[in-house]
Amino acid sequence: MSLDDYFATAALGTTDLLATELAGLGASGIDASAGGVAFQGTLETACRACLWSRVALHVLRPIASFPAPTPDALYEGVAAIDWEEHLGVDDTFVVDFTSSRSAITHTQFGAQRTKDGIVDRFRAATG
Repeated sequence: MSLDDYFATAALGTTDLLATELAGLGASGIDASAGGVAFQGTLETACRACLWSRVALHVLRPIASFPAPTPDALYEGVAAIDWEEHLGVDDTFVVDFTSSRSAITHTQFGAQRTKDGIVDRFRAATG
């Protein structure tokens, strides 16, 4: 049984409650921060968090991590992800961009650069 990394978002001031709740749902490696709680668990653990958590706003599974100090670095990092494992060329998707302690302060611009990286990767692969 392998453990994956997850992040559950939470409203301000509720991360301690969420950390306790996730521990009760079987999560391990719990690390609370200002925006939510990072944790490890199986897919079953994440599903339990989605179904039974009364504090978590979203339960996310990171697919990549990279430094993005500039909009161009964000674009390059996103374009390097193997999106073909997650989306089909005809699929639609929405980008929700949040910035924290970053030079990219305009969330709509960050979302646009992220979308551009994904779309350009598909264009390069499929024409």
